[in-house]
Amino acid sequence: MRKKVFLTLISFLLICATLFTGCQNQSNANTDTDTESQTTDVIAGYLSVIDANGNSEFRIVRASGANGDVLDAAIALYRRLSNKYKVVLPLVADNANGETGTVSNDAYEVLIGATNRAESQELLATLGADDYTICVKGNKLMIVGGSDVATVYAVDVFLKNVVSSASADVGIQMKVNQPIFGKYESNTMALHKDADMRIMTLNVSLNNYEPDVRKTHILNLIKKYDPEVLCLQECNAANYSRIIDNLDSSIYKVAFKTHADGSGILIYTPIIYRADKIQLVESGGGWLDSRYTGTATKSYSWAVLQLKDSGKTFAVTNLHGAVAGRYPGYENYSDEQLLQLANQWTIDNVRQLFDIIDSIKAKHGNIAFLCAGDFNFDKNMIAYALATSKGLVEAETHATVSKVTGYDTCRTPGTVKAGVSIDHIFYFPETVTAYVHYIGVKTEDELKASDHLMVYADVGF
Repeated sequence: MRKKVFLTLISFLLICATLFTGCQNQSNANTDTDTESQTTDVIAGYLSVIDANGNSEFRIVRASGANGDVLDAAIALYRRLSNKYKVVLPLVADNANGETGTVSNDAYEVLIGATNRAESQELLATLGADDYTICVKGNKLMIVGGSDVATVYAVDVFLKNVVSSASADVGIQMKVNQPIFGKYESNTMALHKDADMRIMTLNVSLNNYEPDVRKTHILNLIKKYDPEVLCLQECNAANYSRIIDNLDSSIYKVAFKTHADGSGILIYTPIIYRADKIQLVESGGGWLDSRYTGTATKSYSWAVLQLKDSGKTFAVTNLHGAVAGRYPGYENYSDEQLLQLANQWTIDNVRQLFDIIDSIKAKHGNIAFLCAGDFNFDKNMIAYALATSKGLVEAETHATVSKVTGYDTCRTPGTVKAGVSIDHIFYFPETVTAYVHYIGVKTEDELKASDHLMVYADVGF
């Protein structure tokens, strides 16, 4: 009797399993939401694209008629898998063997976009122009959008939601019955194809101008530009609550929160990183030696981080440079005296920055460095010349693909002002390449987020 019941149960489970073997379109679902009922791993099954030993029988197949952006996306996938798993999945066009018409085969393939494979064509017929699906059918993993731009977006979703979160010692095991559905979001700025990550810096302007309104603009910027590393300045306790606490805490982490002097004062220059993509190795922070001490804003933090995909290790510093004004005790200073004081303080800030860099290098070797922040000096000041004389360059002057320049990054919220920036992303060109540099001067979110403009750079190590 027990044997009969057991066999009946097995038959029932096998019937259930067959109901989930193909891709089904449900394009209104969220990007990273599982849309099928949860079943056991035994029922659902997996397609092993890369096994736990780093082996794979798959090749990447891209549509021969697709545009250059789809090819770039396929190359980005090829490189990411090669770097993370040390395995080469051949990248070929769908007509590489002279195939014409609709092709059916049993080969193990990752299909990118509107290929001539029967599985791609069947799935494509169900998608709107902005829809995409990532799913398994037979021996195929399909990453398909209803348009080329949606396909590029789908590859980016796969890299972020699957590859980045997968452990290198487990490989990539795709559940057969859990496709990922979504829509291309045109307001999300894609990372440059050759870059490893994006770093953004923004002085959030304390509470001096519509903080609750600006909070929405700041959160919109973070969502749109999706930086792997975010450096904030003038981020007091209220802004930790408004901004950082409104980020997804399962993804965004603060590298170093409070001063180590026992004061309990929050670091106003936090480094926030995406923990789904980056591992924290070590961090620290403190006060700038030379500054006006009547406020808590002039500080620094640093973090040694590691990209989970490639294992590349790098360091980030976030600094809010000193500024001289007629603070208590300085009311009688002349303009010339304040300028001299500003030069003195910012020069010493740069000296302290290099002390921090040297200390990190002494422990971690000659790793890549990104030095971001509101430095309160521009390219015409002595401190800038000192920083560059010691080997730093900045993305605004050295980005190789595109850069935005010619703007004063500190101005009245909502306005644009020509001039020179004081918000920089510096790096050593021997270990870092900046591909894209951007100062946000276009949208309402960019202009009204703060009295400083957002700056980001797409960089490779």
